Amino acid sequence: MASLKKLPQLTAAQLSQKKMTEIFHKDMLQMEHEKKVARVRQLEVMWEAADRVEQKRLSRLLRDEQQERQMEEAIQKAEENKRIKELQLEQEERLAAELARLNHEKLKDEKMRQQIRENRYLF
Repeated sequence: MASLKKLPQLTAAQLSQKKMTEIFHKDMLQMEHEKKVARVRQLEVMWEAADRVEQKRLSRLLRDEQQERQMEEAIQKAEENKRIKELQLEQEERLAAELARLNHEKLKDEKMRQQIRENRYLF
């Protein structure tokens, strides 16, 4: 038992100082932990804000693309309607020309019949 070293006896002031040092270190560790937790929370808030900004940017991009598609569809529809109207106008013009030709033929036939009738009475 003689091999066991005896721990030196600390005075009350030394014990008090040791206790205060332990409390100080414990408080410092707690403060360090709280700082890390606060920093992690701060980073999470920043990431969430960055995510919201990115989400808004993507939403705006998708909305812009949708508007562009709608505009292109409207332009294509307008061009198609214009083409259809031009075809209708051409068809109406052809029909009007054909009707005018038929009316002219009819008038020619009537005049010829009238002349034939008139010539019949002369002989």
